[in-house]
Amino acid sequence: MLTLKNISMVSIFTIASLLTVATVQAGNSSGHDHRAIPVSWTFDPAVQAKIGKNLSQGNQAVGLSIFEQSALFRYGIQVGNSFKTKIRNHTLLVTRTTTGLRIEGPAGGHLDEVRWDLPMRVTSNVIQSSMEGSHPGHEHVHKGIEWIFPLSIEQKIANNLNKQDASGAIGLNYREQKLLERYGIRLGNTFNAKLNGMTFTLLRTTMGMKILKHVQKMPMASIPSTNTARY
Repeated sequence: MLTLKNISMVSIFTIASLLTVATVQAGNSSGHDHRAIPVSWTFDPAVQAKIGKNLSQGNQAVGLSIFEQSALFRYGIQVGNSFKTKIRNHTLLVTRTTTGLRIEGPAGGHLDEVRWDLPMRVTSNVIQSSMEGSHPGHEHVHKGIEWIFPLSIEQKIANNLNKQDASGAIGLNYREQKLLERYGIRLGNTFNAKLNGMTFTLLRTTMGMKILKHVQKMPMASIPSTNTARY
């Protein structure tokens, strides 16, 4: 559960004042992609706490760690891009900067107008077809979320499912595992994932994850990344 008590103390007038400051800032940095992209990003609880703290203090800048910055980069969000995020009941427009984020102010429109909810959204839909046996120290709970993977992991899944004897077991490196951990997906948890318009249930394992329900030879690749067509 997200614990952002500070955000409730921030009035819409405070956020609007941040937007005014952002509007009058001068210039764009050369080489940066200064576009608003049709993306809503759900930050993990630690980053949401940072944003809430800065809002309560009237600060516009939010610093992000290298890991937090790299997560945005892997999903194709470049320095200079602006996108939407929701902090409690406030929908904000933020811009990725070289050090983290700049809070622009209240976002126009609604979150349902965006093309991508990244890297996850809350859902009550369970597409589970089977369960693995219980293991000591594992939390066998289904998380009510729907995850979208970057292209690098989608390719791992595609390579596995296109094999004649597809196992559904997908290896993840430390950073990929850590990102799931930051969003509360523990070893033994199942969760849903959206892949090429289809929903699957996956189990997080010590080596990565295992697809519990999948379709052989499914077409993959859906999210734009830094080396493909952009948003």
